[in-house]
Amino acid sequence: SSGINAEWPLRPGSLQTLQENILYEFNGEIYSQENGCAMGKDYGPTWATLAVGYLEETKLYPQIRRHYPTEIADKFEKDYQRFQDDTLLINEHGVSKDLILELFNNLHPQLEFTSENSETELPFLDVLITIQDTTIETQIYHKKTDSFNYLHFGSNHPWHTKRNIPYSLARRIRGIVSNKGHRIQSYLELRKRLITKKYPRPLIDDALKKAESTPRLTIINSGASKNAKEQTNITTLVTTHHPVLDKIGAEIITISARAGLDCLKGTKLVHAKRQPPNLKRLLTRTNIFTKPKKGVIMCNKPRCGLCIHGHNNLLEGESIKLKNGKVITANKLINCDSTNLVYCIICPKCSEFYVGECKTLRARMNLHRNHSNPGNITTPPLKVNQHLKTCADGHFLVFPFHVVHTNHQITREAYEKHFQKVLQPTLH
Repeated sequence: SSGINAEWPLRPGSLQTLQENILYEFNGEIYSQENGCAMGKDYGPTWATLAVGYLEETKLYPQIRRHYPTEIADKFEKDYQRFQDDTLLINEHGVSKDLILELFNNLHPQLEFTSENSETELPFLDVLITIQDTTIETQIYHKKTDSFNYLHFGSNHPWHTKRNIPYSLARRIRGIVSNKGHRIQSYLELRKRLITKKYPRPLIDDALKKAESTPRLTIINSGASKNAKEQTNITTLVTTHHPVLDKIGAEIITISARAGLDCLKGTKLVHAKRQPPNLKRLLTRTNIFTKPKKGVIMCNKPRCGLCIHGHNNLLEGESIKLKNGKVITANKLINCDSTNLVYCIICPKCSEFYVGECKTLRARMNLHRNHSNPGNITTPPLKVNQHLKTCADGHFLVFPFHVVHTNHQITREAYEKHFQKVLQPTLH
């Protein structure tokens, strides 16, 4: 499971750290999400429920009690229903609709609520609540955009998954639709849609009969009737579904049960099948931290002297602007391990700069660092090292910007002279 394990201790503020560091990529740029929860995160629904529940207890209910007598406030709390941020209230006690909406919109600056009111029917989640004379009836509510795109029976999924889809959909109708006439009509519509998805008619009919024969209250209360202990004492074997090797997992479960392993005693063995990667998953992937096509980046190796251990010599980015106003841009993706380069060294004190060439960037920068070290009593052979030694106490910044596509020193020196002429460095 990708969820949060209750046995793993979370440090205080862990979830807050997750919320404050939500990054995503758009159009080649990395953005930070300022508010809200990242889409698709396991803790998102729980976080939303806790947040709104906290606002209800600390702001909404006290405000209702300030405006109305205790009897009306108690009935409000009893009749008020919510699923995450969707709320339902049967307003029989004269609470002002405008006041309720105002109180909701004052719960938090980042929360904005809208209201929908009706004396005949109102949708709540997937349920359409209708008032018929003195009774309340419920039907399944479908949005206009619902395409009813059920899984095709010929798709590469385990048999039990496809077999249970008709029954699960029919069971949903049995639990939600209260009027028998409306329920039969919903069954017929479901049957028609499943036939278009090539589900066998006998499989559909058996599912409809089984769902209709189940008492409605049994379906409504099924979620609360499960034994919590039975749910926790489960050991799951997860295998990737393959139509040819479909029975291997079940055989492993059987063999393990017969072996009587001590680690499996008191638990129920369940075989679960994960969906194999489809064509879309094979051709697409999510990569938030996509490397740039061009620019200078750190290697972040533990023993690198260029970007770690407090030196921080390497300037990152696609380009830099020099003291004389000229701009140099990296022609490739370059890091501390790059070879056959033309580089620019900048004095951090006065911004004077030097242009040179090297075969290995890390080795050449180590040489510059040694020659410009104030503790070195010998006179540096290069003017740039003499300047760094006296002006910047041996510190310097480096921006490698041009990769030479050959290993020949003569070619590198030719590029070095070319860029010296163009950029006009002063430390030569």
